[in-house]
Amino acid sequence: MRSARTRSLQTIAIVGAGFEGTLAALWLGQACRGTGIRIVLAPCPGAEACDFAYATLPARPDDLLGALGISDLTLLQACSASFALGVALGDHTLPFGSVGMDFAGADFHHHWLLTDRQESYFAYSPAWQAMQGAQFAPPVARNAIGSLQHEFTRLVDVPALVDLLSRQFESRGIRVTAPIDSNQWSPTHNAHKLVFTDSESLDADIVIDASGSRSDGESPWLHAQSEDTVAPLPTYKVEDEGPAWLRVTPLADRTILTRFDHTRSSASRTPWEGNVVRIGAAAHALPPLLPWYSSLLMRSIRRLAEWLPPSRDLDHHRRAFNRQFAADVDLLASANALVETALGRPSDATPEAALSLWCKRGAWHDPDSDLLNRWDWIGLLMALNHYPQNHDPLAERLPAKSRTQHCARLRAEIVRITSGFPKLTDYLAAAQQAGQ
Repeated sequence: MRSARTRSLQTIAIVGAGFEGTLAALWLGQACRGTGIRIVLAPCPGAEACDFAYATLPARPDDLLGALGISDLTLLQACSASFALGVALGDHTLPFGSVGMDFAGADFHHHWLLTDRQESYFAYSPAWQAMQGAQFAPPVARNAIGSLQHEFTRLVDVPALVDLLSRQFESRGIRVTAPIDSNQWSPTHNAHKLVFTDSESLDADIVIDASGSRSDGESPWLHAQSEDTVAPLPTYKVEDEGPAWLRVTPLADRTILTRFDHTRSSASRTPWEGNVVRIGAAAHALPPLLPWYSSLLMRSIRRLAEWLPPSRDLDHHRRAFNRQFAADVDLLASANALVETALGRPSDATPEAALSLWCKRGAWHDPDSDLLNRWDWIGLLMALNHYPQNHDPLAERLPAKSRTQHCARLRAEIVRITSGFPKLTDYLAAAQQAGQ
């Protein structure tokens, strides 16, 4: 068989019918509509074991679920969805979204450093304020404070979400085969021929490996999982628990308690080799601590959906995909290292030079990324009590009285707007009733 770079693509096969593979199949099916390219999904033993890693989904404008017609109301009805305005990392709480409003040419945290600090830095976050009263409202124009607006994360029952998504297979032309024969499945750099448990086989030009990297029915991280019943909370939690981390994900009707240990996973791999493209757990070993994990998967799928259907210059796209993936993983590895430090697990991956610059000058010069931008870094560092020792001299241009008045007005506006948010439990109940 000629390689995919010397012929037009005819068949893209996706191995693994968990969340990773299901989302990839639907997006590629949508992108390849009208091109003549077939999308085939082959279940793989153990792929679903990684689904728990995607229980926290970001709410971003480029969200892949919304593009598939899956609204928040649908998630509430079908997937026991809830929402979180932040995450509790041990003794630290990180609200989502920006904090404060920059003025006088300096970032807000520099002005806060010059105050008497009687108010917490995060008291200038709408998300943090709403969390104090267990309140929630999605960000809309009427509750924005200038450019200051909170973000949130969706918390979902992933198996229910996979079931919801799989109902679209037929309408989007996705063919689902018998499970892959794990005895003959070896995702090397070339895997043109796939063999299934019913002895049927398939020739594929491109193979998307969404198998979770293991075929023994275990997740590379999962230690144990159980359920409990509690009221929904405006945060979810990650706590240190001896040999594993405990992640507490409160859904609308129950709470999923997940214990996982990322040291069981293998090292990150080059995702696209030959005709095999690894996504999700098959590609990297990042611990599924925060919504960044889901964002990384979605970025990989979006790039494939953009680059594969034209079937042109795949070598160029392969190099670009691997380069951008490596940059994304490095970025998230540094962020995860800070989280691990907060949870009592110091990591060699902590960006010491950048952290030293932050602690001395309050500056963070990582390039902006829609995966994790500098405001995410600043929020994370401040949540972990990494306060800078010095401030931007530009902040001193503002008289102390003007700074105090500005902060007081901003704080009062945040309190006023968030006080109108409903309780999270009331919001979920009203949304459920609206969908009936």
